[in-house]
Amino acid sequence: MKRSVMTKYGMVVLEAGPKGIVSLELSRGRAKKYNDRSVYLDKLERYLKEYFKGRKTAVAFPLDLKGTEFRKKVWRALLKIPYGETRSYAWVAKQAGNLKACRAAGNAVGKNPVAIVIPCHRVIRSDGSLGGFSSGLKWKRILHKVEKIV
Repeated sequence: MKRSVMTKYGMVVLEAGPKGIVSLELSRGRAKKYNDRSVYLDKLERYLKEYFKGRKTAVAFPLDLKGTEFRKKVWRALLKIPYGETRSYAWVAKQAGNLKACRAAGNAVGKNPVAIVIPCHRVIRSDGSLGGFSSGLKWKRILHKVEKIV
């Protein structure tokens, strides 16, 4: 089940399965419109409306994530990054259990299927620069602006 949600910053495409949220994609251009019904999609849409108003809200819906065990460790580490703060790729690698795996952690961050909810946008390079973002740096800058990350 999919749903498209237009925000003041652009289109977001949500996807849910029978066990929870599967993906949240920040559109880089024109996106196909979907309007499926789902309790999970309803909750995620409400969460996003509050998020884009700059309101910190708790995630109150299940996630149904597919990935390797290492990727799941990285994604769990991302959930520990507080709203409005950033962490380095090295920090993420350490939290995932392997400080030497910064590049692998970076790849796992980039494969995060549920942007915003699992806050991969809060990961920056050790030198303080933004680094990359799978949805494009425009979106990363927008999410930093929403969270007032300097």
